[in-house]
Amino acid sequence: MLTTSKQGNIKIVLYDGSLVWLNAGSELRYPNTFVENQRVVYLKGEAYFDVAKDNKPFVVKTPRIDIRVLGTSFNVSCYQDDETITTTLVKGVVVINNRTARKEYKILPGMTLAFDKNSEQVDLREDDIELYI
Repeated sequence: MLTTSKQGNIKIVLYDGSLVWLNAGSELRYPNTFVENQRVVYLKGEAYFDVAKDNKPFVVKTPRIDIRVLGTSFNVSCYQDDETITTTLVKGVVVINNRTARKEYKILPGMTLAFDKNSEQVDLREDDIELYI
């Protein structure tokens, strides 16, 4: 597990070659090596991911949703005090799974999906990806 201070951020290279930039006040849990048929990490806070291509899915688990990809670049913000969890896609394709409602959403590059933690409503919009990279 890796935690950043309220002012700091850090770059992490995962075992599979994926890069993660962990933002201030964030926590990332990940194994030393990925096993079985998928690569799974757990995020609280905010991180930008540049996922290495692989046949095994890469899954970011947040407190309410899971983001599944094969190889792509995207930002996830899921701070505990925020009302929404947002995912912004830079390149590739991601599938976002709302675990409680059992619904999946696919987003394309240049789009942001905002998931309201209280209402479980989803807002999908085009976004300026330069703000996230």
